[in-house]
Amino acid sequence: MKKLLFFALCSMFLLQVNGQMCEPDPIYADSMGGPYPMPYDSTTMMGGIPDTACMGVYFEFSITIVIPSTFNFGGFPIPVDGFAIESISALPDGISYICNPADCNFTPDDSLACVLLYGTATETGTFDLIINGEVSAAGNNIPVPFPGPIAEGNYFLTVKDANQGECIEVGTENLLANHLEIKNSPNPFAYETNIEINATESSQVTFHVYDLVGKMLHNETVQLLEGKNVIPFDGSELSNGIYIYNFSNESGRISEKMIINR
Repeated sequence: MKKLLFFALCSMFLLQVNGQMCEPDPIYADSMGGPYPMPYDSTTMMGGIPDTACMGVYFEFSITIVIPSTFNFGGFPIPVDGFAIESISALPDGISYICNPADCNFTPDDSLACVLLYGTATETGTFDLIINGEVSAAGNNIPVPFPGPIAEGNYFLTVKDANQGECIEVGTENLLANHLEIKNSPNPFAYETNIEINATESSQVTFHVYDLVGKMLHNETVQLLEGKNVIPFDGSELSNGIYIYNFSNESGRISEKMIINR
């Protein structure tokens, strides 16, 4: 009976974590098969894990995986029966991963899946992660690592001392998210977009825009009023791509993505 209760509690925990914390990003629904964001490309300086973790502070980062319907094997496209994540190499101590679906076995019917890196790191450094996957196609199990031949680059996870002040803390209680709803329209956009903020109370926040490698591109203090607020953003000097924008203060942080496409 105790074992049954234990497994039931574990299952409830996994369902809760996957349901609330590991959701595939629908923004990649029409993308080619592979992981998103893609590994960091030193040539374009795009992709990778933009967030810096703090040692001793809870951290999480989600990678969406688009499951392809076919896989190029020996120069020929063959139907994909499934894709599994076997392990993630080089994780720092204290950081683990979970998947959605929970068993890390995906089928083309899943279309979108996700992997969540989460935990509290107990060591500092830069860790070059590798997602070790396996494609099942036409009776063959084919190792497919990310980064690898299909998606070259690096998934660097940087863990710093919290006193360095360069860390992004996520996944903790976030009171700000309880008071703000944000979106930008149009999205994607070519040059300008309006960020719409619905606030349940007046507050002062900092508005940041980052690229996918964590470089800050915009920094502005904004006074929000209760109700609807509209903040115009000029992205005419930015290149095509995906950007992260957030609003933060002492109560927490809320983030969204914007896409520039000309």
